[in-house]
Amino acid sequence: MTTVMLINDSTDYLETIESLLREEGYVVHKTTDFATAVEEVRHIQPDLIMLDLLFQREMRGWRILETLKITPETTSIPIILCTVAEEAIRGMTEHLASKNVLVLFKPFDIDDLITLLKKALFLTNSPASSDSPLAPPA
Repeated sequence: MTTVMLINDSTDYLETIESLLREEGYVVHKTTDFATAVEEVRHIQPDLIMLDLLFQREMRGWRILETLKITPETTSIPIILCTVAEEAIRGMTEHLASKNVLVLFKPFDIDDLITLLKKALFLTNSPASSDSPLAPPA
């Protein structure tokens, strides 16, 4: 079965997405803990990660994203970055896609989420290169 890890600071959001994904047949793990998210991913080794960019109104998701993409055990796991911060990353979507990171802007339709999730699972696993790091936008 396909395992999805949800990382978001909203328990309501996590419960809603977890329920929808379980109905679609996915195994779901979730966390609201920014500090332990990377370690949980390393332990669980999900097939896909859904990550929120904003944690408590700060762009802490970038740190998680960067760490996941430079950690050997997690670098090849595709990520769907779910965010309302459209302006902050609009110009980075191609670069992110090259690192197996797809972007889904909130609010989104559940059908769009499922379509993107399936697409992300088929991405070619290519590790983030050290000469092109993921960096938060200025």
